[in-house]
Amino acid sequence: MTVNEFLQQLEQNLTSLKPEERQNAMAYYREYLQEAGDSAQEAIENLGSPQSVAERILSESELDESKKSQPKSNISNIIAGSFILLATCPFWLVVLFLWLALVFVLVVIVLTFATSVFIAPIQGIMYMTKGLFGDGIGDIGAGLFCAGITMLIWKPCLNLMIYTTKSLWKKAVIICKKLFGKENIT
Repeated sequence: MTVNEFLQQLEQNLTSLKPEERQNAMAYYREYLQEAGDSAQEAIENLGSPQSVAERILSESELDESKKSQPKSNISNIIAGSFILLATCPFWLVVLFLWLALVFVLVVIVLTFATSVFIAPIQGIMYMTKGLFGDGIGDIGAGLFCAGITMLIWKPCLNLMIYTTKSLWKKAVIICKKLFGKENIT
């Protein structure tokens, strides 16, 4: 069987396909056989008969169509997903509270050092006006120390909050997609 005969018989067996799908399949096999060059006959023998090739193409097309027609989620997925979320709420509520505690602690730490930047020097100046120069200089130094610490820790704390929030959100979205079978959860 020649390449042209093979392609003609294949096209005749693919008449039930949509025109675009048929053209794509034919283009693929034309290119495949052209690349085979001198060993095109061997390639045709490896492929099998045009009827068997057409049957494979048609069965793959039917599988694709059945996947497209299936709904992404249905009521049973929603009920099962809701039950699983309810049953596992002790776990994810603990994770949520730990995340909130982490964010709260990081904010409090940064704000504590940031307020000390202003309060300690004011207190130091007040001590110095009362004649307590050693305490005043110590408080001004503590304010400068807090300024340095604040500059060092604010960015890593912010990055840690952003990273944990994004990570938990991505995991929650993945879990919800798997539980409810939905592709459009963001």
